[in-house]
Amino acid sequence: MFSQSKSQIYKAQLRGLLKETDYNCLATFNYAEYFDNSRSPFGSISVLNDETFGPKKSLRYVVHEPSTILLIPLVGSVYCNYKNAESEYINAEEIAVINTQAKQYFELQNTYDDALINFLQIRLKKTDGIDSSYKKKSFKLNPNGVLNTIYQSNHFKVSIGQFDSRQEGQLELNSSEKGLFCFVINGCFEFQNRLIESRDGLTIWNDPKIEWEALSENAIILTVETYI
Repeated sequence: MFSQSKSQIYKAQLRGLLKETDYNCLATFNYAEYFDNSRSPFGSISVLNDETFGPKKSLRYVVHEPSTILLIPLVGSVYCNYKNAESEYINAEEIAVINTQAKQYFELQNTYDDALINFLQIRLKKTDGIDSSYKKKSFKLNPNGVLNTIYQSNHFKVSIGQFDSRQEGQLELNSSEKGLFCFVINGCFEFQNRLIESRDGLTIWNDPKIEWEALSENAIILTVETYI
């Protein structure tokens, strides 16, 4: 029997929508001109955007507070330029990690002539004084029902996992000051008796052991453990 714990569900269809020519952004948390009292940051997580670029679209992003920015392509490859110093493609099963100070910028581009790209942009508040930096690393998304850590710091841990239908998982938070954010990339899951579907988010706290079950084939979940 799953225990009931404190939580909040962020339904995909209720996310903030920001649009311009060849650009679509669905924001789980408050971002830019989108604001809702129920969509405040959770722990270190200040931004989680599901962004789509049309062909040849490019955007420059200015960061207003020291942050760790994670870029995770879901469809296609993202071309990233950080401060005109680091420029390269970020591909499937890769993550770009940008540590940036306030008022710095990075640029993203879709270089395809006739295809869309879709990616996640996650921003986490940076409090450890790390200098500005950029790096890219690969990860393997195996349907083995195991969460794989793709980035970790002293304040948060980001993991991703692929599960077949009826596969179960669990995670233990090692501090009562920590909470868990979950984002369904594909499929649907049941977390502690709560149903979350594709592109839904869920925060859980005040529970040291969190359990879930995949309810569809090839279900993919992203999790962020963070101090709250």
